[in-house]
Amino acid sequence: MLKKFFFLISFLLPGITIGQKPPTLKEIMSFIPSDLEKARRLADMLLEDALQNNVDSSIAKSSYALGLIFYYQDQNIVSAKYFQNALKQDYAKENIAFSEKCLNNLGVNYDILGKLDKSLAAYQQSLKIAQKRKGDFGVAQTNLNIALLKSKAGDYESAINLNKIAQDYFLKVGNKENIGLTYLNAAVFYDNKDKTKAIENALKATVIFENIKDTFNLIKSFTNLNKFYLDLKNNSKADFYFKKADYLSDVFQSYGFKSAVLIRGIELNIQKRNLPLARKLLIEAEYNLATYPNDERKNELSAIKVRLNAYEGNIDEFEKSFNRYVNENTKIIEDNFNSDYKEWSIIYEKDELTNSLEKLATANKNKNRTIVIFIILIIIFIILLVIGIVFYLKLRASYRKIFQLNHTPQDKLIHEKIVSDIDSNDQKLYLLFTEIQQLMESEQFYLKPSITISDVSTALGTNDKYISLSVNKFARMNFNHYINTLRVQEAKKLLLEPNRDSSIQDIALTCGFGNASSFIRVFKQITGLTPAYYVTLSKEMS
Repeated sequence: MLKKFFFLISFLLPGITIGQKPPTLKEIMSFIPSDLEKARRLADMLLEDALQNNVDSSIAKSSYALGLIFYYQDQNIVSAKYFQNALKQDYAKENIAFSEKCLNNLGVNYDILGKLDKSLAAYQQSLKIAQKRKGDFGVAQTNLNIALLKSKAGDYESAINLNKIAQDYFLKVGNKENIGLTYLNAAVFYDNKDKTKAIENALKATVIFENIKDTFNLIKSFTNLNKFYLDLKNNSKADFYFKKADYLSDVFQSYGFKSAVLIRGIELNIQKRNLPLARKLLIEAEYNLATYPNDERKNELSAIKVRLNAYEGNIDEFEKSFNRYVNENTKIIEDNFNSDYKEWSIIYEKDELTNSLEKLATANKNKNRTIVIFIILIIIFIILLVIGIVFYLKLRASYRKIFQLNHTPQDKLIHEKIVSDIDSNDQKLYLLFTEIQQLMESEQFYLKPSITISDVSTALGTNDKYISLSVNKFARMNFNHYINTLRVQEAKKLLLEPNRDSSIQDIALTCGFGNASSFIRVFKQITGLTPAYYVTLSKEMS
């Protein structure tokens, strides 16, 4: 019946030349994901020929190719249906390696659609096939996908460990595409744990995807970097990566994924208080979602629209968008607790889940309850926010008058008050601290190797105790940390000199450190970065 349906549909497919030799799967794959339109035309040709001549293997292969094409076009429901059709063919049952790939991709689609039980079942089937045929590559790929499910259940440690196991294998065999995916996933897993590691992994993924010209995943990497820097309030870097993702998503024609990029751009411009541009991007995102529906992003966009209306002070639009958001979330909560998957059909019957996967399913149910609590908290926050905005709008004129009355220079008065409040002993310590600073700046005293507090007290004609008290009180750190901080500042200048030819050892000795090891240790302690990585990030951010 399904073949007859495909046969009828094939007459409606454009661009088909009668009598032309059908393309091979290898030919089609050469255009995925670089030229999805051409890949789609070739896959349609192969499918039409297969249906007319009843070639089971070609039906399976063309369905597999179309599944990948629609995945890259962010049309996951259609993609899943094609992978299901590929699995129904006898070719898939006879070629378990092909079935394994289909199941893995089917699991990815279910994961994106939020059908985690379906995704788990597909991954389990794929893992069993890989183990049966002793395919280390398939096992690694399935571990990579299960890691994503672990992270969605909140088990980031397990996700990181599984991802690392997969990464070690792909590094060993030199599979760049999957190495890039492991870095891309690691960036997401570290997002809530360690922003530095998240950014580090995202940058590594970016380098790999640029090298292999994987534009689709490169857009994802840029979008992740935009989010990470947005969380860190680094608007300039967030804007840099948003523009890259936005440009590539237009060039690549990433269809529905464009809305994810635009949502990040709206959040960025709300944070920058560039509300007109945020509104323009929101209109573009709404149009994109109307063309390529995605319930998860639609809900995310509804929440952002509430925030934007609030910041714009548009009370009527705020109330409308707020009520719409509440209604949409009520429906989502009901769907989460009363999911009906009858319209979905898995090709193979489910085996009993392993203990690990059962725990994942339980965690997913618990997560739904957490969503309810989280949404309630969001609603309370939005109510408080609108009350504050209304109050602000009413008193804005009054606040301006009060500000004008109080907008007079006060720096001198404040300084005199601080000085008058310091007792005689503190004044002496403050004067001593200024002498210490002058000694450090004029003579670069801190560059002296093995400098001690006694060296400074001798140079200034005082004793160690006063030097220590002065530095502790006004630099808010001990003497050794104060000296190391000055040395690290000097080292930063030397590290970033144009056409630098000095080694780390040379810079360490120049800045007063005994050796490169102690320099690297102190530099990382103060800045959080190694000297080499500091130089790398500085070049990227310049």
